[in-house]
Amino acid sequence: MPKYRNDSVETSYMVKTINGGFKPIPPGETVETYDALTEPTWTLISDEPYLEEYINACSGETVVGDYPSDPMPCQGKRNLVLKSDYNISNSEVDIRFAYFDNGKRMIGYSDILTIANTAVLNGSRYEGVATILTNDSNAHFFKVRIENTPTNGGNVTIDAAAVKEV
Repeated sequence: MPKYRNDSVETSYMVKTINGGFKPIPPGETVETYDALTEPTWTLISDEPYLEEYINACSGETVVGDYPSDPMPCQGKRNLVLKSDYNISNSEVDIRFAYFDNGKRMIGYSDILTIANTAVLNGSRYEGVATILTNDSNAHFFKVRIENTPTNGGNVTIDAAAVKEV
């Protein structure tokens, strides 16, 4: 988990923690966060990865449906993270997470989220906005549900990971 130390002399800063809440971090104290703290008062003291290995949910997809075919594990994980990319710079897609219990029976869906396109070219694909959702239902497995075809004739690739519980 990336960990930062507040090296300011007198100032406490409010920082979003890995659990999603905000906490004041006084001088000399540390915090684990998903946010990159780039101000000069912060020192990165651990850049240990905070994600499980990404699993490819779908590649170059243009069809509505649940991906991948077998649900991805997330038992005991607090947050679910998606990274996406598109074949064109002006495409986006609506998704939601489908949650499953330990018997891989569906227990519900998240709200619909739009994964926007940053129009930033990375190799031959355009990066989508990173998406993080809290596993409030304590699901054991999840899938990504594409709710509509990507706009403007595009296609989307989505990779997913569950964040380690600390």
